Amino acid sequence: MIDFSRADRRRPSSVYVGGIEYPVKTDFHYWIAFGRLVEGRETFPLGEADFLYQWGIPGDREAGFRELVKFYENRQPLPRPAGKAPGVIPYDWELDSEYIYAAFMQQYRIDLVAASPHWHDFCALFNGLAGTKLNDIISARYGAEKKGPLAEMRQAWEIARDDPDLLPAPRRRRNEDWPTTGRK
Repeated sequence: MIDFSRADRRRPSSVYVGGIEYPVKTDFHYWIAFGRLVEGRETFPLGEADFLYQWGIPGDREAGFRELVKFYENRQPLPRPAGKAPGVIPYDWELDSEYIYAAFMQQYRIDLVAASPHWHDFCALFNGLAGTKLNDIISARYGAEKKGPLAEMRQAWEIARDDPDLLPAPRRRRNEDWPTTGRK
């Protein structure tokens, strides 16, 4: 959350584990990669998140992972969670990537291929999207209609966790597969 009352309005760039600061990579593409690793998984090999740390890895990897998840979730106090449709996957970073790209170009004139916004800035802008094809797709996925054009649109855009054509099995990434920003 941005605190406009503070003179220093910089976004967080670290997680704290056991009182020790661990700087993390903040570019949005790293956190999308992290989200793709953790979304829908019940267990997670803790070492797979090490690519997010800039210098040093916490000794307590489990606590470090919990802090990385907090950074990723970027929780906001509002809106309060409401009765979300169970089982609905509103968007997928990979499947919807072209629509996300188009929405940022349309709404903000930000080229997400060339730009590397901070993860929390990206989340704020993503949450503020309105009137884009991506918004139409997300609305269709939440649709409850059983018949008619809206039901057809929902069916056309629905993401099912068990659809092998849409969601390939997770693969172990090699170090060179992780996104880079040119920084070491």
